[in-house]
Amino acid sequence: MKIIKWMALIGAIFLTGCAQPNFDPQDKYVLYAKGKAYAIPFGVNYNAHIPKRSYALMRKSGIPCSDNGITWHEKRFSAEMREKSRHVRDVMYYMKYGYDHKLVGCAEPLKNKEYQYYLKKQPKTVTHNCPMCKSK
Repeated sequence: MKIIKWMALIGAIFLTGCAQPNFDPQDKYVLYAKGKAYAIPFGVNYNAHIPKRSYALMRKSGIPCSDNGITWHEKRFSAEMREKSRHVRDVMYYMKYGYDHKLVGCAEPLKNKEYQYYLKKQPKTVTHNCPMCKSK
């Protein structure tokens, strides 16, 4: 009977691991926000409208993000963070934890060379129309 319980536990662990797709923060696409191009990972939520005070709080908690950046967070992590955090201090704690585990990050505006790299690498993953590009 113990063998069956152990096999069931091991099987449940394997099935749980297979059900969730792998999140890779290095697999990015181009997103246009605030009139600029940013590279953010696939499968994340992003926030481009952050109050200036929040940028200062993020930097104080150890998350490097300039006032021009946008934050991104892995979808399951952001839902968990919203559910568990009730105070600004809690939010910053979860954001720092997420940043340390590569579930939260800050994207800075792309320089032209970086932008061209992403366009060559994944031209069909650019979202929206480029606000900096003139249509011919």
